[in-house]
Amino acid sequence: MIEPGHRGLLFDSHRGLMHEILSPGYHRLGMHERIDDFNVKYASRHETLHLITAEGLAVEVSLSVIHRPIVSELYELDTEIGPSYYDDLIGPELRSAARACIAGHSFVDVVKASRKLEDEMELDLRSRVSGKHVEISSVTLEHVVLPPEIANAIRNKVAAVSPPPPPPP
Repeated sequence: MIEPGHRGLLFDSHRGLMHEILSPGYHRLGMHERIDDFNVKYASRHETLHLITAEGLAVEVSLSVIHRPIVSELYELDTEIGPSYYDDLIGPELRSAARACIAGHSFVDVVKASRKLEDEMELDLRSRVSGKHVEISSVTLEHVVLPPEIANAIRNKVAAVSPPPPPPP
């Protein structure tokens, strides 16, 4: 049974992997056959990474990537990369793209979590997985955690710059 939102490829131990993409529904299988099932809906994966900014400051960054396999290229995806394509392809390339992006920016830019950083990571990731039978929908920068000493220094600076409250009447 192939569930809605999934597609399959028939593998026969005598003939190998078939090129035909199977639609959702029931499919009769022979004794030596199985179906390689692929979820072709958009999926979101979350990564928390420890990265270094342009100043050499360690930051913790939480990212999400929305992706899916290209349905018309399932045979190639299965034979060239395999069903664990996130772990073998997208995840490592996302981590590399994030490392390169964050290393090129100041921690101030990273903390602002600007759309520019997301776009930069997304563009780099798309370039890295181009031709690999997957589609990248988006990369989002969800959360940034600075080292405690830097976060405290920023809070102290903001408190020192803030004007004192007005005197009571």
